[in-house]
Formats: sequence, structure tokens, C-alpha cells
Amino acid sequence: MEKCATQRARFLGFAGGHFVVCAISVAFLAFTALGGIWPWVLAAGLMLLYLPAGAGAAVLLSWSRPSPGAWRRSVLWASLAAWVWGFGGWSGLWLGAALEWELLFSLCFWALLSTLFLATPSFVWMACTLGTLESLPSGGTPLWYGAIALAGFLPALLFHLGALAGSDFRPKRAAGGPEGPVPGQKRPQNGPGAGPMGGRVWLFAAGSAAVLALSLTACGGQEPQASISEALDLDVAAGETCSYTDSHGGFHGDGTTCAVLRFPNDRVMTQIQEDPRWSPFPLDETVRALVYGLSWETDREAFHVGPYLTDEEGETLVPDIQNGYYRLMDRHAERDAPGDPGILGRASFNFTLGIYDADEDLLYFCQMDT
Repeated sequence: MEKCATQRARFLGFAGGHFVVCAISVAFLAFTALGGIWPWVLAAGLMLLYLPAGAGAAVLLSWSRPSPGAWRRSVLWASLAAWVWGFGGWSGLWLGAALEWELLFSLCFWALLSTLFLATPSFVWMACTLGTLESLPSGGTPLWYGAIALAGFLPALLFHLGALAGSDFRPKRAAGGPEGPVPGQKRPQNGPGAGPMGGRVWLFAAGSAAVLALSLTACGGQEPQASISEALDLDVAAGETCSYTDSHGGFHGDGTTCAVLRFPNDRVMTQIQEDPRWSPFPLDETVRALVYGLSWETDREAFHVGPYLTDEEGETLVPDIQNGYYRLMDRHAERDAPGDPGILGRASFNFTLGIYDADEDLLYFCQMDT
């Protein structure tokens, strides 16, 4: 028999399905951590697990189709619970850091970190968003807060859309009792167009899927010129792609990107010359160590550092350039911390480097994350 589930029952059903999705996601991450899956594809895939979770809950718990108002309230209450955790935790973390309240900072930090197990798809979604930012989020980072809102809303939305599907396609007994329908009585309709919400729900579902697809396109499907322009704050749309390699992948998104763009004139060089963030050759020691390596000797010992931007055979990705300009951007989270040893002294790298060859009108764009 179908049950007209209460708001409390639907919320508890969502909680149960949510933790099943998280358990599956954590087990899946153990394999994807080895690499091979784009982070945003992984995040969207884990989110989409809420659709079958909702359908399974509706079938197992014999839920009937809710009214439009009850359905919206079910989505809202589940979203509010996630938003209180996400926005509350981030606000407490920011406030604790600003006021130097170590206890508040620690509690909120560990609360947010626990979402790796308590809300795995949302955690991966936020990790991907953090990877797209050039600096740590702050009060002026709308993309970060929009991602928190989506991370709390999408699980509730997708679960309850799945629940609608489960209630729609459950086998229903025909009107008139065990013997079948009464002669002359219409058989009750079933399927995506039936019920008080009709086809609007399925139109809404299609729109939600489109939102996910657009998110993937916006975050992971840019052309090299578009992503390079954004990273270097430089208009390189006129550049012709000579080569492009990208080994980024896995859960953490580690890897190296190297692109070479050729330009028909010196317009990009003019932009670079007018931008004080670009420095003329020769390269400083840090950039030279990253690109070509550095060697020196003392009375007792010889030292060698780098190169780090190399291909699989250990060859440097950037050829020897005599004249040009360069810009190095350190994206490491500890770059402003007291006592930070700098790029070459850390155990991991997170930097973006642009090198312009003025003789050949070539731009070399490199990103490294370890």
C-alpha cells in the first residue's frame, strides 16, 4: 500500500539515502584517487547518485507522489540542513581566523573536514571549486559561496526528483479491487505525466541535468586560449595552439599542464610590456630552477636543483629562450605564511608560469600541481 509520507518521514528517508550515497562515494574515491577521472566529472557523477537513491527510497518505503507544495518543502528542509552546516561552518572558520579564536577555528575546520565522510559528493564539489580559485576564498569570492549553495541544494533536489520517479513507476493496483477495474471506470494513469505535478516535474529534472552539464562545461571544458587568458590575465585569443599537454587528474587534480601558443604579430608582447607583473629576461633563480634546473659547487660538495617542468623522459618542456618576458604566480596555500621557505623549499608545488619568447612570438604556459 502506498503511504502519504509526512515531511518528517521524507526528511529521514533523505538522510538514510544520503548516507548510503556517501558510503558508496567514499569506497569509489579509494579507486579514483589513483587518477584517470577529471575532478568535475567525478563530482557530478557522485551527485547524480542521489537520483537512484531517491527512487530506491520511494519504492522501498512505498511513498506516494507528494503535492507540489509538499515536494518543495521536502527539498527546502533538506537543503536548509546542509546550508546551516556549510555556511555556518565556513562563517565560523572565517570568524575564528579573523578574531584569532583558536577553539572556534578548530571546531569549524574539523566540522567542514568531516564532510569528506558525512557529505562526500558535496565535499568533492567544494574541493573542485577550490581548485579553480587562484587564491583562498574570502568574503569577496562569490564563486565560493555559490558553490556552497549548490553543494547543499543539489543533493536534496536530485534525491527528491529520484523519489518522484520511484513513486511514479511503482506498480499500482488498478481501481476496483483485486478483480480489476470496474466496467466503465477509467484505469488510473501512471507515469511521468500523471499526478498533480504532471510533466512540469520532468521538465524541471531536465533543467537540473542541464545545470550540471553547464557546470562541467564552465569548469572543465574551456579551450586552451580561454583558460590561459584567465590564468595569466592576458588576451591570447588570437594565438594558434602549437602544442598542448595536460596530465592533471585524479581526486586531488595533481599534474602538469604545458601549452605553446604562436601569435601572428607582437600585440600580446605589447600587452606584456605594459603589465608590471611581467619581468624581462634574464630569468630569476627560482624560475630558472623550475624550468631548466640550477647547479653549483662548493669546496666540498656539488648541488643540483630541478628542472621540474619536464616531460616523461625528463626533458625540459620549455626550450632555451634568449629574449623575452616571464611571470610566475605562486598558488600554494602557504605562500604568505610566516617562515615559508618559498617555492623551491616546499615539499609540493602549486604554481603557474608564463614565458614569452620575443624572438619567435611564442607563449609558453605551464601549470604544476603536486
